[in-house]
Amino acid sequence: MTSGEAARSNRNQAALDQQVHNERVANGGALTPQQRQQANRQENRNSRQIYNEKHNANTAKGAPKGHER
Repeated sequence: MTSGEAARSNRNQAALDQQVHNERVANGGALTPQQRQQANRQENRNSRQIYNEKHNANTAKGAPKGHER
């Protein structure tokens, strides 16, 4: 995973966390079932993106082949 890919993953997660926070504030601390479902879908999408980026051919500069995390 390159630093750019990691930064994008972090931004996606931060945006989702902020969205959930704002929805909780607007709803007295709880999420509606639809909001929970939407957040869950976004979490799954982010997880798939991270998995795919960790298992693609792009690596951080200087990382020896076979030693990626």
